[in-house]
Amino acid sequence: MYRSIYKPSLICKEMLLLFAVFFLPAILFQQGGIDINAFDRPNYHFAILVTAVPQALLILYILWLQPEEELAHYGFRSVGPSDILAAVAIAVGMFAVLLAAGALILLLPEHLQGALRSGFRFQFRTPNLLPLALVSSLAIAYREEIFFRAYVLTRFEQLSVHPALGVPIAAVIFSLGHAYQGIGGALVAFILGLYLGWVYLGRRNIHVVSIAHALYNFSVLALSAAGIEFT
Repeated sequence: MYRSIYKPSLICKEMLLLFAVFFLPAILFQQGGIDINAFDRPNYHFAILVTAVPQALLILYILWLQPEEELAHYGFRSVGPSDILAAVAIAVGMFAVLLAAGALILLLPEHLQGALRSGFRFQFRTPNLLPLALVSSLAIAYREEIFFRAYVLTRFEQLSVHPALGVPIAAVIFSLGHAYQGIGGALVAFILGLYLGWVYLGRRNIHVVSIAHALYNFSVLALSAAGIEFT
């Protein structure tokens, strides 16, 4: 018997199962075994590829199997030069949003500022691995944007969840995956989750937000290689 994904109970079950398989274990056990210098090892980049790429492709395959919506509705379409330029502009916007948030943080008491600035930060000190860092940044970004933006936000729409509620919920879940970075890292992820969520809903182009996300991640690693810590 054919089961429509538009049945709310099936949507919820599918969302919970995918989240439990892909992200829940990392959230629950992320405090153990995290290496601040992980990106300096080629095998870490390889580990990212062999996990993130199949996960992203599995979500894409699940969506393809469900004929109620074309893949274009989830933002899957061809990539053109204008999309690359848009992604660069969105990546710049990500830094601008964080700089604005940082300016607001300066208004807080010093002990709160210290709490937000403390926590885990990856350090990247191997510039010759920057090409690998770019590839792994793309893999991570596509995996996260396909799930948290294209998949979750569209499923919320199918559940009649208003974007004003759906985007913050998705951003909160996204930030939980960065809780190992401390309060500041989780806050950064939440802010960027809000930003990318609204950008995705406005453009319906998974490539634009994914490439922008990857450029942001790669830029942070490149700045770290140059001895500059942005977050």
